[in-house]
Amino acid sequence: MQEADIRVLIVDDSRFIARKLEEILSEDQAIRLVKKAYNGEEALDLLERFRPNCITLDVHMPGMNGLTVLKHIMIRCPTPTLMVSSYTSEGSWITFDALRYGAVDFYKKPSGDSPEALEAEKRVLCEKVKRASKVKVQAARFIRLGHRRIQPDSWGGQASFGHGRAFLFLGGTGGYASVLQLLSMANLHPQDKYYFFLDVPSSCLEGFSRYVGASYGLKAAYCHRGANLPKEVSATLIFSDEMDLLIDSLRAEELTVVALSGEGVILERFLNGLGLEKGQIIALDPGACLVPEMVEDLISNGARAVSHQELSRIIEG
Repeated sequence: MQEADIRVLIVDDSRFIARKLEEILSEDQAIRLVKKAYNGEEALDLLERFRPNCITLDVHMPGMNGLTVLKHIMIRCPTPTLMVSSYTSEGSWITFDALRYGAVDFYKKPSGDSPEALEAEKRVLCEKVKRASKVKVQAARFIRLGHRRIQPDSWGGQASFGHGRAFLFLGGTGGYASVLQLLSMANLHPQDKYYFFLDVPSSCLEGFSRYVGASYGLKAAYCHRGANLPKEVSATLIFSDEMDLLIDSLRAEELTVVALSGEGVILERFLNGLGLEKGQIIALDPGACLVPEMVEDLISNGARAVSHQELSRIIEG
């Protein structure tokens, strides 16, 4: 598929918002055709006739809400879907739930606080749509929640053999789903450390860390720019958008880097900063990634490819 072939279906009960989204997307020459639906029933009818490459889907709609529409989309005609949310506390929680049902990513409704902010929001939307249109939606799967246990430490509080390790998980587009899938399967060890760098907006990453902690019953912390990591990070999920902070903290660790779904642009900076050997890098199997670009690049350079099941066994040690 060429970028100029991108067809987008906008689903929003607000005609004003739908028109604004259409105006933004129509300005991008890579997006050939845009259609609008104002409720779930209309969206599902258009889906089968229009066959879009990407759908923008409002989270809150009367009648059939966005999450229900998404479930129908993934059953009837699986299509890369970008959730559109006002990103209130309630809205963000439902949006993260949508990631478990196959949504690729989400986009905060444009605020238009200033001309500069609006232009930036336009660029973000167009880029997200173009990225989403290339997603391998076949890799999307329903992800179950449920509390994960911290494995008991059989050595009475001392580091068990093979533990005291650190893992750094890297992801971009599709990375949310990769993290949720991983945590739905793997049990953590109390002596190990778990760091996550996702190439997403800071406000989204902070909300995602809270969602993950509450959903899986695990300790999770978001470390914002300029902050220090918590002193005790064993068996805690550390989320950060501060690359230098993570690099400085991880240089002395027995580190394994795990590449998840996403583009390859963030990886090289981490690898250069950490000076890793090839044996320290694991790539999630491309078939399990919504966006396999990063892992495919690594595998072609000799990195080991693993399934979610294999990765879970590695983490559990």
